[in-house]
Parts: sequence; structure tokens; C-alpha cells
Amino acid sequence: LSSPVSARGRLRPTIDDDDPTQARDPTQPKHSEFRGEGWVWMGSRPARDPHPHHSSPLALACFLSASSELSSAAFAPRVGGLPAIGRGCFQRAACHKREQSERTIESAMVEVVDDSAESTSLSHPASSGSISSSDSSKWKVQDTPQDFGVVPTIAVTLWLGWNGFILLMILYAIFLANNMQRMVIIGLFSLSLILPAKFPGVLGDRIGGWMMREAEKYFGLKTVIEDEDDLIQHSKQNKAIIFAFNPHDMLPYAVFAFNPTLRRLPGKIGEDGCCLMTSAIFKIPFLRQIYSWVSGAPVDRKTFLGRLHRGESFTFSPGGVQEVLLKDPDRPDDVVLYLKKRKGFVKLALSTGSPIVPVFGFNLDGSYGYWFPRGHLTEKLSRTIGFVPLLFWGRWGIPYFIPKPKKIHVVIGTAIDVPKEGGDVMQESIDKYHDIFLKELEALFEVSLRMLQYDHYVALTDHWGDAVL
Repeated sequence: LSSPVSARGRLRPTIDDDDPTQARDPTQPKHSEFRGEGWVWMGSRPARDPHPHHSSPLALACFLSASSELSSAAFAPRVGGLPAIGRGCFQRAACHKREQSERTIESAMVEVVDDSAESTSLSHPASSGSISSSDSSKWKVQDTPQDFGVVPTIAVTLWLGWNGFILLMILYAIFLANNMQRMVIIGLFSLSLILPAKFPGVLGDRIGGWMMREAEKYFGLKTVIEDEDDLIQHSKQNKAIIFAFNPHDMLPYAVFAFNPTLRRLPGKIGEDGCCLMTSAIFKIPFLRQIYSWVSGAPVDRKTFLGRLHRGESFTFSPGGVQEVLLKDPDRPDDVVLYLKKRKGFVKLALSTGSPIVPVFGFNLDGSYGYWFPRGHLTEKLSRTIGFVPLLFWGRWGIPYFIPKPKKIHVVIGTAIDVPKEGGDVMQESIDKYHDIFLKELEALFEVSLRMLQYDHYVALTDHWGDAVL
């Protein structure tokens, strides 16, 4: 694994302090290393960082390096659940806003088009950190002009504002409603739970499609496909593709880019577009219908494998709600990624021979403000119910409302082909292809920074002690 030299640091092989055969460069501060198998970014910690245990390298390789301390439990075929809690360490990658004066990345001309015009393909030099066999690829860029006016705001509110609506209805029923009003509210909640999630069928799909088209404007959705021809070839093979979206953040709403109404992906892949999300959503009144209208489905093992066997592609966020638990309110610009122990989806991909595509979404950070109680009880409760019980607020500071209208960029990488091993998937294969996925995600992130001029850089923080294993 290699990466272009940056003005802020360089990649070097990991050095083990306990190994007398390896010498440390005394000019490099020890606290700025990420320790683990593979590579480490050597860099200096910014003066503004008040935490002596925080480091600030500028590459994603650090947190993506495969750990040698993984237990066999990491290979459990769970997709959406949280792993066990114990003692150990975790590494966290965070994206901070890059100051304009610090930008030294090479510039590139990127031609974009709005959603009413034909997409433009452009050539770019492949990232030297990529493990792809090709030296260059075609990038298809689609950019929608941002419009967060009245109509797009209403549509996004009908999609993402139901958390607040439901809470208001519950509070009104408890404290303000008379008996008749209370019975009506209870009846509506019960009716939503009784009716099918897809109710009212075609009409619901049309409402969902309208919400997605307006959300496309609200967030000014920009999608970049690294190699569309490769996706077209996979589409012709009738294979399901797993689009692994990162990061989860507070709400991974940027996965709406894969909605079939928007047709951002080619062929059958675009037609099958679906997002798998926590099963808890489909047990909550009204939310179960709303998210079904926008092509959502529960991220349980049955649904996951069912779509793979039927050749139906989908996207999901492998980091899950664990990334929410690891967020730090004192560092609101951090984007947490929890991937080193997330290997269940790789095992399921190997069992069916389904390709994996790394995906990175930019600008989700800062969409919401948030607060939640820390501690073992919160972690245990989150693991049980499938989401983190927290207070969050978005546009205009309204609790449980829609996110701020940030322009969302979704970069879709090249498919990673995996062999079909059936029900007897070897641990060595899981390790191998999980490592390939992490390296491809790193390469995708790096080339996105250089070629598309995203105003982010990656900083790394190491925490030791009580942590998630």
C-alpha cells in the first residue's frame, strides 16, 4: 500500500517499540502514530488539539489497517447488530474541516452537470494507493443544483421529520389531549402497525419517489461513480452488488442517492436500488411506511441473504449505530468510522460470491447537533433496541427535525469481486477481502480529496481503556 506524499506527513511501515530489531525515527513524535498491522501515517498533532492522546495524521490508512487482535466473534454473520462490549482499544478516524490556507492538494478540473442534462465522464489518474489493476478509470459525475426552498423542505420533512411528529403526538396524547383525541391518536398508531409496510402500494411508491426527487434538490446531491463501465458489466451478470456506505454519522440519510427513482446507478443495479437499515425502524408507527416508500428494508440476515440470492443490489452502512456511540460532542466536526471489526458482510458476500463496492459520503458531519448520555447502560440499550437513544436537532435548531441543508457528495468506488465459497467460508478469505475493502475505501477517499477538492482532511484519534471490541 502506498500513497502520494503530502505536505503534512508521509506513510511509513509500522514500527514496534518492543522489537529491538526495529529502530524508531527519533524526529517523529510517538503520539502521532497509529499502531497496528500494515501502515502508519506519521504526522504532527495540531496545536489546537487539547487532548495529548489525540493524533492528527492526514491519511485514512491508519484506522483502516487490519488489526491482529481480532477475535473470532468478529466473524459472526451479524450485519446490523453491535458487537460485545469489553476492555481493549479502538481506533477512530475523523474528518475535520481543512483550513483554506492548508490546502496543498493538486487541483483538477471537474466538469459537472445538473440532473436535467446528460452526465459527463472524465478521466483522472488513479490513486497510487488503489489496489485496482487499472492505471486510470472514467468518473461519471452528476451534480444537482441545491434548492432548499419551500417545496424541497416540505418533502424532506415528510421523509425525515417523522421522529419529531411522533414525539409531539405522544406528548400531546399524554398531557393535552382529551379522551376522544387520545383514542384517535392511539387508533392511528395501531392502524399503522397493522397495515402492511408498503401500504398504500403504488401510491406510497409515488409519494416516496417525489420525496426523493425533492431531497435530491434539498441536499444538492452530487454523485461520482469511479468506473461506471465496471458496474454495467456486473449488472449484465445479474449479480447482487453490496454497496458499503460510510460513514453512518447521526443518520446515514445520504444513502438516498441509491434510490431507484433517481437512477444514479446503471442498468439493473439502479432499478434494484434499496437501502437496508436497522430493523427497529420497521416496528415504529408511520416510520415503517415512510421508509418502505423510499425503498428501505430491515438489515437482518434473512433480508440480506435473500437479496443476494435473488441478485438484487442494495446499500447499507457497515459501521452502524456503533459509530454514533463513538462520536464526541466536544469534537462536532469528527466523522467516526468503525470498520476494523465489521466483517460479517464480507462473510455473507463470500457465501454468495457477491461483489462489494466501497462508498464514501462527504458533508454528513454537522447535519445535526446531538447529545446522549455516555456509559455502559446507553451502549447496552442501543445494542438491544437497534438505535441510540439520543437528543438531536437539525435545521433551525428544532429537535428531531430535518437535517441542515448541506450539499451531499457521494463517491462510489469500483466493485471488488469475491469468490463464491458457499456455506463453508474460510476465515482467511474473510480477512483477505475485508483488508482489500479497507484499502480500496482508503484509496477512494484519497483520490476524492485530490481530484474533487473536498474540503476535508483526515485526522486520527487513539483511545485506550474501556472500549468497544
